[in-house]
Amino acid sequence: MNVNKINLMYQAEYDKEKTTFEDIQGMQEVKYALKGEAGENLKKLNDPNAELNFQKLLDGKSAVCFFVGFKNTGKSTYLKCMFNFCANTAQLQREKKRIILPVLNAGTEENIAPYEKVINNIKGICDKLSEEYPETKELYLETGVEKFYQYIIETKGSLLPELDFEEECSMPEVRRKSTRIGKLQKKYSLSYQLLRLKFYLSNYCSDIEKVVIIIDNIHKLRYDNEKIQEFIRYYLDVFECLENENSRDSQRHIQTYLIIAARPVTYRQLKNDDKINSYISSSVLIWKNNKIDTVQLFEKIGMGLKTQISVDSEVAPQHDISYRESLYHLGIKFKYKYSSMIEQLCFSDYDLMTEAYYRILSNITWVKKGSFRYSSNGVAQKGVSYTNITCIRALACGNNKLYRNNVMTENARSIDCLIPNLLYNTESQNYGVFILYTMKFFLRRFSEKMEYGDDYIVLKDYMRCFTSVFPTIPEKVFIETIVYLFKAEVLRKSVVDIEGPSGEVYDCMYDVEIGTENKMYITSRGRRLFDMLKEDSVLLEICREDMYREIPILDDNMKSSYDLMMEGKQNILFLDLLDIIKKIFDEEREYFELVYKNKKKDIFVENFGKRPLALTLLEGVSKSIQYSGCCNVIGSLEKTKKYITDKWSEFMVY
Repeated sequence: MNVNKINLMYQAEYDKEKTTFEDIQGMQEVKYALKGEAGENLKKLNDPNAELNFQKLLDGKSAVCFFVGFKNTGKSTYLKCMFNFCANTAQLQREKKRIILPVLNAGTEENIAPYEKVINNIKGICDKLSEEYPETKELYLETGVEKFYQYIIETKGSLLPELDFEEECSMPEVRRKSTRIGKLQKKYSLSYQLLRLKFYLSNYCSDIEKVVIIIDNIHKLRYDNEKIQEFIRYYLDVFECLENENSRDSQRHIQTYLIIAARPVTYRQLKNDDKINSYISSSVLIWKNNKIDTVQLFEKIGMGLKTQISVDSEVAPQHDISYRESLYHLGIKFKYKYSSMIEQLCFSDYDLMTEAYYRILSNITWVKKGSFRYSSNGVAQKGVSYTNITCIRALACGNNKLYRNNVMTENARSIDCLIPNLLYNTESQNYGVFILYTMKFFLRRFSEKMEYGDDYIVLKDYMRCFTSVFPTIPEKVFIETIVYLFKAEVLRKSVVDIEGPSGEVYDCMYDVEIGTENKMYITSRGRRLFDMLKEDSVLLEICREDMYREIPILDDNMKSSYDLMMEGKQNILFLDLLDIIKKIFDEEREYFELVYKNKKKDIFVENFGKRPLALTLLEGVSKSIQYSGCCNVIGSLEKTKKYITDKWSEFMVY
């Protein structure tokens, strides 16, 4: 028999996506529902933890605060609502006795250096105060010049440039003072604007008690990493300058707060700078914990819908159901099961979640036609079918009948990598068992703080365990496994991990060299994927289609799940999955024999538990077999289970 090392993917016959005018109109309807007023309002939801911490911050002494949260989870909208601003201009809020300076960094001022950008922003506060307090115009009169000059002498007199002898002799005293102030403005522009701001606050703005500077969207700055750090350092200088003024004037104490909003990767990059890192270690850290409330989202979308939709049925009742109604049906189905899955796979990134909904709703291969679905009788009802199979397949495959793992593809889109192959292998190396054991290791150590990257596992600690359990596996394979999971965003670097390349700040630093000193944690995507293995066979079926396997070319095993189902050969699919599980178990057993022989059983149990991976995979396949009604494979299922439990019990009672 001719046996070759081949990849099932290469036999795929891809469908071209066919989008009609009605589809385009319908998806515009979905876009409005998700990204219109209902969607935007969700980002304003209360975050009790953040609100409590911000209130505590503002009730206390002057401080620097870092507000950290993942991409598109509503940090900017939350800050705008919390501090009541909408534009990139200074705002005086007299009722709260404070002035707000939003620095929103739209990224459009490409040719403006960090220093000039900070100067312009501080000048913006001063100009706002000039508008609101007419008495500040005194600064341009003789009495004001005298007053301002004396203030500078008392605070930063050393900065005032000297005049040459001729200038000194040819000018009256007030003119000499105003000329020195003018030279100060040109030579030390930032210091001048800060002196002007402090002078206004000390002498004319008696009702202001707080200055709040809010820096947001740092990642949008068109600067490299060094300039971004420089930009933040300037604002730390601004904070120090204003705070020093408070220390000098005991009668007029104005609290200063510098709030820096950042994504975890940006926050991690900032820690590379010594000055910023010294502030980070002593500053307030507030996490943007609460994310998009999908329950509230779909309640809003459902308001005003004319069609009453039963969400307990597997298929939406009408083939001509509107896209908006279809979105609502998908979102609330089985108590928000699929919207919750999408949120976890997408890290609550609202834009990525929206793409995921688009992908499911516009799918013409797995969802929309209703011409393909698993059932006990093989009948496909008309309508829009939302099941684990159709939703997960639409996310993983798009409009293709066959799954292709895009994680290692250069420049792959985020939406194409939501579901990586957890049994990833190449012609030269099988990573599947190592991937699953690594996920299991991280899951067993998961803590609530890891949800936001605030806690971690140091890779060298895991490698120590890995080499004990897999002593024959080269370190290179360990690193390659971690790199794959990192690229798949199953693992991420912790927010406290400052290792990384210099240069621009990226949303995802997947070109980073991973080393044993790196600090990592398992993401919501990783946790969800591991659960999906236990829920049914769908994820394992997907992995099956992108594996290199030594099997006969003409065998039915080479066919995709789609084709096997359409040909009524579901039993062959399940038998093939059982064979894959058995092979995974045999590989596990080989490793565990060495563990047992080397008396490292305790280490294995502590880090990976007593249960073999194969039983986790079998759990999902068993549920699908029971649901499908394929009674002719029940015997093979029981036989596989007995084989695994009997062989494993030779080493361990579980």
